[in-house]
Amino acid sequence: MSRLPLKPSVIKRLFAVSKNICAYPDCKERIIDDHGTVIGEICHIEAAEKKGERYNESSNDEYRRSFENL
Repeated sequence: MSRLPLKPSVIKRLFAVSKNICAYPDCKERIIDDHGTVIGEICHIEAAEKKGERYNESSNDEYRRSFENL
């Protein structure tokens, strides 16, 4: 089974709250450059796929693609 795509509403919310700055601790890199090119990545807290780091077997696909897990 393949993982579910991220919902556009979740992507928009992530970009809005990011203030165009990476969320990784102590990282100050921008997510979108001056030309409008997305240079950042959206990452999961709990992995979306079974072989991924921090995969939680007791979780579900909807949570894995939720705002709270990204």
